[in-house]
Amino acid sequence: IGGVGAGQGAHVVAGEDAGQADRGGSGGSGTTALTGAGADAAAAMAAAETRAQVAHLIRENDILAAEAQALADVAQAREAQLVARITELEAAARDSAAAAARAATSGGAGATQMNGDVKGGAAR
Repeated sequence: IGGVGAGQGAHVVAGEDAGQADRGGSGGSGTTALTGAGADAAAAMAAAETRAQVAHLIRENDILAAEAQALADVAQAREAQLVARITELEAAARDSAAAAARAATSGGAGATQMNGDVKGGAAR
């Protein structure tokens, strides 16, 4: 957003005022030096515009921060779900391994497949 240019002490005069400045010889190219109240008004306008820009950027930053926090919350919840699921799968794998070990050592009656052949009967 363009500023007024109060920092350089110049203000572009447009329209009829520019023409009058040219005819009067004080403006030359349509610019006239601001002094006193004019410079103060231009500086006040520039300061107000700057404050408005800063306020807008602060609001935008707050919105982005809220969105980032929401995404972080979603990621944290998803991570917790994945950790819980991994824990369940690990427990199921341990239970399966334990059941397989018990079946192998129990020697119970029943069929056990070994090397593609089905062997039946009780363990000896």
